[in-house]
Amino acid sequence: FWLVSQNPHVEAQILREINRVIQRRQLDEGHWNGEEQRFTREELQKMNYLHAALTEALRLYPSVPIDFKQATKADTLPDGTKLKAGEVILYSIYAMGRMESIWGRDCLSFKPERWLKDDRFV
Repeated sequence: FWLVSQNPHVEAQILREINRVIQRRQLDEGHWNGEEQRFTREELQKMNYLHAALTEALRLYPSVPIDFKQATKADTLPDGTKLKAGEVILYSIYAMGRMESIWGRDCLSFKPERWLKDDRFV
């Protein structure tokens, strides 16, 4: 929520998207009873910008910043590194989310749009 609060244009876009879904529901149902409502799975799937904003927040602040994997059998990584059974690889998801070589020069910027193409989550 901090990232959204620091980026009012993102907050505004999320609210527009939520309001569109609510308005569509009102048209379909003919009214809104004023009670607390829950979004359906189908409604949530239409919220592409919200999905992008959540994904972008997790890119910059992953819930698991560092992780490890252990090879259950001998294997070779895509870069050619050979692993023996039982070897452990430690990797930083936090650092990978900020790598310019992966995300570009704006890698430190909160930009939900990087996850959208033609307003659809990709």
